[in-house]
Amino acid sequence: MSGTIDGFNRKIRNVTICSLQLLFFLSIAFLAKARQTQTVTSSKELTSALSTAGPGSRIEIKQGTYSNWGMVVSVSGTKEKPIVISGSENRKTAFSGDGTAQSFFTITGDHVYLENLVFEEIKFTRSIVRLVESEGSAISNCVFRNNQALRQWSYMISIAGNGKSNEIRNSHFEKIIDAVLIQVSVSGLRRVNPERSNTLIKQEKEKQNFDPENPVDLTTDIFPIGTKIHHNLFTDIPRVQWNNGGECIQVGQYQNRIGEAMTMTEVFENKFIRYNGEGEIISNKSSGNSYYNNYFEDCEGSLVIRGGHDCKIFGNVFRGGAGGFRIYGTGHEVYENTIEGTKRGILLGYGTGRGKELTFYTAVENCTIRNNRIINSEVSGIYVGYGKGIKWHHVSDGASIGKVQNVAPQSNFIFNNLIVGPPEKAIIINGAPDNKVRDNTLTRIQKLNNQQ
Repeated sequence: MSGTIDGFNRKIRNVTICSLQLLFFLSIAFLAKARQTQTVTSSKELTSALSTAGPGSRIEIKQGTYSNWGMVVSVSGTKEKPIVISGSENRKTAFSGDGTAQSFFTITGDHVYLENLVFEEIKFTRSIVRLVESEGSAISNCVFRNNQALRQWSYMISIAGNGKSNEIRNSHFEKIIDAVLIQVSVSGLRRVNPERSNTLIKQEKEKQNFDPENPVDLTTDIFPIGTKIHHNLFTDIPRVQWNNGGECIQVGQYQNRIGEAMTMTEVFENKFIRYNGEGEIISNKSSGNSYYNNYFEDCEGSLVIRGGHDCKIFGNVFRGGAGGFRIYGTGHEVYENTIEGTKRGILLGYGTGRGKELTFYTAVENCTIRNNRIINSEVSGIYVGYGKGIKWHHVSDGASIGKVQNVAPQSNFIFNNLIVGPPEKAIIINGAPDNKVRDNTLTRIQKLNNQQ
């Protein structure tokens, strides 16, 4: 009996020792984290905290509202141990006020995460948050709401310079007025300038406040690569007052000069609900990008491949609104998307030129449109030959003066699409016979039972 009791006591002692050891290690871990975490209540305190920050540091900005803040974050973490600048986890660390003199945060360091912050009631002309030349940095779990741009072509968030693998993720955007919400900036591409000497170009549009801080430079490559924009919600964005410059996401600019820049951006798993800023919800003006598994509901705009080449658009869903895709350029793949109850389905546009010519709109060539479901589009399911004959007279843009969209879409492959609705609206070919259109299913009644 005594042996049994002794054995039981030994087990108790072993359990107690193990528990004490676990408590000891947990305490060490907690103290280590505590030593790495600093709490600040002002920009001055944040500057001081950043001066001693290193990989794995965490800086928490105390709950409260901060006005007219301007901070450059130049320190760097590592991929395994990023530097985290966070608000309170209940998202009650807010920034507001004047956004005309400077950005609230400019991140130039690598592997810096900006988390759990709210940006609201800001009137701005400068980007509220900028990531410039950074690698592996992120805006995460933030809220942007009730902010207003004071001039056309103001970008609320800008990713610029020769950065790499930055992210905007798990954030909420609501009631932003008169702005482009997110810009992936393409301001340079090393190539010969066919218009004038190969030097820095400030377009005449600068006089109209057209992105004056990012003139086109044809002497070097200046654009971020591998940006990821994902798992965000964009909701209730009203139409901009100037009818242009109200995209949600703009990937590249000046497509006629630098649309060949391979930015390799990925936009995926986002929700766009009642996004009405302008006719382009997403505007693609560079190459090698992917747009997939996004959801659009009652938006008065489209996903527009405005310029560039070799993009992939797949797994997206449109419900109601203007809807669908407007495509220009070459080598794109559009597949396995669902477009239901919209005004339009998929439009393939006439161009003012072909391929990599210096032109305004590049005609659609060598693109694949397959395995899409287009259900009850009001105007057309697939329209091959959109914009035929439109004349452009952009005086400030030498590439488009006097241009006419008279180059037909050609050498495209359109097959295995399901189009539900009146047959006469299913596939419309407008003077563009040199395309392969086959094995598409046209029906008046949806026979599938697994609508997503």
